[in-house]
Amino acid sequence: MNKTKYAAIMLAACLSALLAGCNKAEEQSSSSALTTTATTTITTVVTEPVQIHDNFEFSQEVSSGTVSSSIDWKIDEYGLLVISGSGAVPDFSNASDVPWSAVSDDILYAKIENGITAIGSSAFCGCKNIREIRIDSEISSIGNYAFQNCESLRILSANGDVASIGISSFENCYTLEEINIELEPASIGKCAFKNCIFLCKAPKLDKVTRIEDYTFSGCSSMQFDDIPLNAEYIGRGAFENCKSLTTVTIPDSITEIYESVFAGSGLCKLEIPDNITSIGISAFAGCVSLEDLTLSDGLVNIEMAAFSGCSSLSNVTIPQSVEYIDSNVFAHCDSMVSIEVDENNGYYESIDGALYTESMRTLKQYPLGCGKTEFELPSTVTAIEPGALYGNSALENVTVASGNWSYTALDGILYTAYYNEITFCPPNNAITDYSAPDGVSVVDIYAFYNCKNLKSANFSNSLMQINACAFADCTNLSQIILPQNMTQIGKYAFDNTAISGEFVFNEGFKYYDTSFNENCTVTILVP
Repeated sequence: MNKTKYAAIMLAACLSALLAGCNKAEEQSSSSALTTTATTTITTVVTEPVQIHDNFEFSQEVSSGTVSSSIDWKIDEYGLLVISGSGAVPDFSNASDVPWSAVSDDILYAKIENGITAIGSSAFCGCKNIREIRIDSEISSIGNYAFQNCESLRILSANGDVASIGISSFENCYTLEEINIELEPASIGKCAFKNCIFLCKAPKLDKVTRIEDYTFSGCSSMQFDDIPLNAEYIGRGAFENCKSLTTVTIPDSITEIYESVFAGSGLCKLEIPDNITSIGISAFAGCVSLEDLTLSDGLVNIEMAAFSGCSSLSNVTIPQSVEYIDSNVFAHCDSMVSIEVDENNGYYESIDGALYTESMRTLKQYPLGCGKTEFELPSTVTAIEPGALYGNSALENVTVASGNWSYTALDGILYTAYYNEITFCPPNNAITDYSAPDGVSVVDIYAFYNCKNLKSANFSNSLMQINACAFADCTNLSQIILPQNMTQIGKYAFDNTAISGEFVFNEGFKYYDTSFNENCTVTILVP
């Protein structure tokens, strides 16, 4: 498991519901789906070898039926579906209501003849083997879920001026490469192009005022012009993982950047204008090419993990206007040399490139790319945010300034006062065989993360809990001694280590399937 996966466990866990995609069921209550009555005659099932329909010429009919009083359909022996008649293909509440649903897996090509004016909801939803669709008509709209989960669809050709593209209309069309139609819609539903990973040409957005949630999420090949200057809303995850999106101009009409909007995109340079007051959770997380970031006055809130994993980012200045910075905002920014703070900001300050809250009470983020091998925690610090220290840095030792009553250090390893918790072991610490001091009860999240020199660890009966990813990526760690009376071990605690063997714990011990490696067995004693 790579470190991005580790970071996602704690830094962006709250996003799992937001990033899970669009669920058709949740939209049906607001859908204007029309239940249609259709007759279907199925005479056989397509079993003949596939024939490429270069000219979309119909062969021998094997199934047929009606869609509505004015629209018919038929399918031939080689998987060509032909829809003919006049008017709009109506909306269907789900894929099973479509009249050709019984032969949907046999459809390899579709031809929609002249006279059809719109493609209704769910019309081709789940036709997983369809490869190409040719629409000879001028169509005005594409309904909700119209081509959702057409996993083999490569080409869609059509005529007309499509004014509306529905919710999830092309979602999960993984192989879609071409949409040969001039798309300049006034509205695009959420998740409309989600996971169209090979589609290069984006629809024109000049008429769009709302870019809905996850509209282009996962469109890693798609090329975009600037976001339209009249956009009033850019939804959550709208351009998530758009790897080919390298620049963006945020319109003046936008005041808030929502969760994961540009997460994982290819942005290289970014300026947050004065009209933006808030940057949402993981909004730019994982933008590994982002090198130049400007945060302008007007910005007030920066939410959790907003720039986490921007591994090329080296410098940033927090403007005077910022009042709130959540946790892990710059976590895993491995090239970060310095985080500076405007001298007139009354909420945060910077010392030697490290970010602290006002009066240096809380360490927010250590600059992982500064190249220093030692770091002294100031005497004023009473709290360290999770993720403030761990990552790929040159650190070998941490010390604590005299007068600090909250933390202590031993052999370059950071503990809370009185050695109750292990807070952080620098990744380049020289220790190979670790024995925890008496009294250690908790190993914090990522405490020994990526400590390549560590080979063994030994804990006394005082240890109660090991948190998530505590020893993850300690690739040379092959032996660990844990007390039987422990109460809990978190997810991925020993991921990517060489630990193996049996571990025995008392009844009530809690752990996860991912807490131990596959080569480990866990036995729970029952009285």
